[in-house]
Amino acid sequence: MGNRDLVPGISGWQLKSSPRRKPMPKDMWCFWRRTSFFIRFDIAEEFRRLGWRVIEAGNAEQAIDVLRSTARIDLVVTDVRMPGDRSGLDVARAVREERPGVKIVVMSGHLVPMEKHKHLIDLFVPKPTPSDQLAKQIKEFMHASG
Repeated sequence: MGNRDLVPGISGWQLKSSPRRKPMPKDMWCFWRRTSFFIRFDIAEEFRRLGWRVIEAGNAEQAIDVLRSTARIDLVVTDVRMPGDRSGLDVARAVREERPGVKIVVMSGHLVPMEKHKHLIDLFVPKPTPSDQLAKQIKEFMHASG
């Protein structure tokens, strides 16, 4: 599906060829804990190849600032471990408070989600996960969650 297949609709983007299918989000907000800019860039570029707009934040404070802005956000992807004093779970809590309808994907190579985290996480992705597989998994999740 390319950008030429999407047209503006009343409640977002709609597919020209199949109006019954739920369109994929055109805005996607993602931020990564990885200290390596290149790893974050690689994952963000994979999402951009899907035609999504990506807003990146380097730490939880920046992410929460974006959350409080007027930017359109359909999905938040966060790692649990982030630079600074706050974690990706703090970001997830802020998403639930500030923008309850936004989907949250949490990644971690250290945390195994427990019952107390369920209300914060719509999809959990264990790390490491290659960026192309991550993008495919999130695309399928967003399409299924409608």
